Amino acid sequence: MRFTGPGRMAAWVLIAASATCAAEDTQNFEVILKRAQQDRLAGRNDQALDELRTLLTNLSRHPELRALALDAKRETAACLESLAAEQPKDAFVQYQLGVVYRELGDNRRAALNLQNAVKGGFRNLGAQVNLIEAAFDSRQSALALETAKDVISPSLRSVDVLLRLGRLLFDHLFYKEALQAFQLAHQAAPDAFEPRFRMALTHFLLKEYADTIAALGAALEPVRDLDSNPEAASLDASAEAQSGHSDTAISLLRRAIERSPRSPHGYINLALIELDMGNTGEAEKLLDQLRSLPVQQDAKVFYAVKRNSCRDLANNLDHGGAPAHPSGGAAEFYYQLALQLQQRFHYASAIELLRLAQREEGSTARVLYVAGTSCLNLDAQAAEPVQLLRAAIARDPKFDKAFYMLGRAYARRGDLDGALEAYQEAARIHPDPSYLVSLGRALAKAAPDRAMAAYEQALALDPSDAEAHMELGRLLVQTKDLSKAQTELEKTLALEPDYYEADYLLGRLFYQTGNQEQSRAYMASFEEKKSALMEQSVIGSGFIFGGQ
Repeated sequence: MRFTGPGRMAAWVLIAASATCAAEDTQNFEVILKRAQQDRLAGRNDQALDELRTLLTNLSRHPELRALALDAKRETAACLESLAAEQPKDAFVQYQLGVVYRELGDNRRAALNLQNAVKGGFRNLGAQVNLIEAAFDSRQSALALETAKDVISPSLRSVDVLLRLGRLLFDHLFYKEALQAFQLAHQAAPDAFEPRFRMALTHFLLKEYADTIAALGAALEPVRDLDSNPEAASLDASAEAQSGHSDTAISLLRRAIERSPRSPHGYINLALIELDMGNTGEAEKLLDQLRSLPVQQDAKVFYAVKRNSCRDLANNLDHGGAPAHPSGGAAEFYYQLALQLQQRFHYASAIELLRLAQREEGSTARVLYVAGTSCLNLDAQAAEPVQLLRAAIARDPKFDKAFYMLGRAYARRGDLDGALEAYQEAARIHPDPSYLVSLGRALAKAAPDRAMAAYEQALALDPSDAEAHMELGRLLVQTKDLSKAQTELEKTLALEPDYYEADYLLGRLFYQTGNQEQSRAYMASFEEKKSALMEQSVIGSGFIFGGQ
């Protein structure tokens, strides 16, 4: 904004006055914060809390004073900690403390205090939902799942809360529990689209394709036409194709593309169906249309290719050189799609895209590496993963990731000598903690001293590597250095509470030292965490980036 003439002077006066008021507000806020701190130190916690609540309300109108607001929240936590020490059975204080820690981003403490609040009788919905979120955010999946199961029941009629809980469980791969939340949300709001769609998607990922189709048909009844929603149409068609009704699926997707030509969902799912049927030419036309979309969008991938083409890809390794005239970025497009599909657990689909990339750019190291990794996930005992990864290394002898994945392939086949050699080379090229941990595992039985050195080197690179602490603790248990083992295993759980194997080893350790009570507690924790995490589903699901 530009001012001229007499108005210009008036504007400067207003700006100066505004700046003065802001400075005065900041000073006043700082005075209030200091007074609250003094009241807390003097034991006047209730008075300090009143001052802090007023202060935080005022600060919410001043986003530029974020640092001061953070200090006020920290002071609020300190004040509530003092109250909790005075009144340890006051569940409401524990709840408030949990909420403040959530706002501060300390989800471990938040979960602890919220759990104490719920156990102490403060079992309102807000406390329980906050506990579930804090537990998931602090990697305490067993606690989150247990609390969610307690909350999700026919008596809960809030559609928003049910969807919120369902999405949380879905995002953490607890599909069966998520499905229950979505079903209850649908019962509470039969005409709403999102509960039905979420319910259908979860059925699909659980391979309940008939239920997917039934849910989508009802979900789209208010819309009257599946074609008007290309995302839902793609899911419906993918369920039909997975059920063996390929012609129906292709027809649905063709209509969806015709109705919504700028939507990416239909192109990628139909292309994958065509690839699975061996119709490479048709698939390429669809992928070319996807690549040419004018706006980059997230394309939802539902269909999962069934056939395993690893042998076909490996048999074409002699196609080594890139073509003289690259086809306008097609190879890069296919490769990037394959990479994203692999990251979303669509391994067989990734292989189909890699075959297209291989034809365009040849059997390059990057294509063979992603192919070897995908094939390893499809069949760890097959020969193709080793063949593809060795070929990737032949083309790029400094490809540390390929050496590491080759080590994993050898280990899965029981070839420990091959695994050891590959891990050593990966760590030599690039001393990454994960390489060193795998190297330590390969050395643990034959050369425990060298294994210990590998774990210690991993921790020197990254002291927060829970897996390195875990493996070092395991080795120390085996070598009877129980005191150091206890320290390492406790560090593992501090970093990664869901690491139930550390609970098991601590249970054994305390049993050996004669502490039966501690042993039973850790074994109970082991069983609880293992049982919860066994309910997770690792099923291909996700998104790919649809534009160029």
